[in-house]
Amino acid sequence: MAYEMILFDIADGVATITLNRPRILNAMNTQLREEVCAALDAAEADDDVAVMVIKGAGRAFSSGADISGDHNESAWITSEDGMAMNRRYRREFTQMWMDHIWDNAKPVIAQVHGYCLGMAADLANACDFIIAADDAQIGFPEGRFGGVLMASLPWTIGMRKAKELLITAENIGAEDAWRLGMINRIVPADELDEAVRKFAQTIVKMPRETAYFAKLEVNRVYEIAGLRSAQSQSYDLNILAKLTQGATQEWGRVRREEGMKAALEWRDKPFRE
Repeated sequence: MAYEMILFDIADGVATITLNRPRILNAMNTQLREEVCAALDAAEADDDVAVMVIKGAGRAFSSGADISGDHNESAWITSEDGMAMNRRYRREFTQMWMDHIWDNAKPVIAQVHGYCLGMAADLANACDFIIAADDAQIGFPEGRFGGVLMASLPWTIGMRKAKELLITAENIGAEDAWRLGMINRIVPADELDEAVRKFAQTIVKMPRETAYFAKLEVNRVYEIAGLRSAQSQSYDLNILAKLTQGATQEWGRVRREEGMKAALEWRDKPFRE
C-alpha cells in the first residue's frame, strides 16, 4: 500500500517503521494505525526480514491518540452514538496491536525517545522489546479525564506500580521504566539509533526458528495466565469508565465550546498546583 503517515524501509534483515507526523509529535489516528499494521504484515511475510523496529520521527516516539484536527480520536465523547463509537474504536486499536505485534511471527522492537504516552505506550508495551533513550517519558494522561485501557500493564510492571501509573496519570522516566522491567535498555539519546541497530542485528544473526519459538513460548505463558482474556474484558470496563464519569463529560464540553487548548489547560491545571 502507499504510506502517507509512516516511513517503511527494509535493510540488512531489519524492517523499520517510522511514525511520521513529527509536527504533532506523531499523534496516532486510524489511518496511521492501519498503515503501521499493513507494514507489520508486509514485513512478516517478507523472508528477508528477521526483525522489525517501530520508531518515531522528530522530537518524540508519539504523544498518543490524535485528539485534534480532522482526525480527532476523542469525537465519541460528544457524539450521540458515543458508546458504539468508543466500543468500535477501542476494539480496533487494541486488536491491531494484539493481532499484528503480539501474534506476529517475528520480533518487534519499540525504539522510544521523548514522549511515549497513552495509546503510544500501549503500542510500545505490545512490542517484544523496548529500547529507550534516556530522555523518554512514558505515561497515561487519559486517566485525568476518563478511564484507561491498559490491561497488559500489570503483567509488565506488577500490580502496585500499574495502579499507580493509571490512577495518578503521572509520567515516569526511562530509569524508572527500566527498573520496573517496562523497558529492556536505556541509552543516551544520541546513541539510540546505533544501539537499536546493533540489538536488531543480533537478532538477525540468530536462527529464525529460535526467535519464532521463543516469542511464541513466552507469549503462551502470559496467555495461560489470562492476559488475552483480561485484554478482552477491559474493553467494556473502559467504555463504562469513560461514559459515566463527570470528568470525561466536562472534558468533552470544554473541548467543544472552548477548543482543544482550553481543554488541555482544564485537564492539567489541578496537577500544577
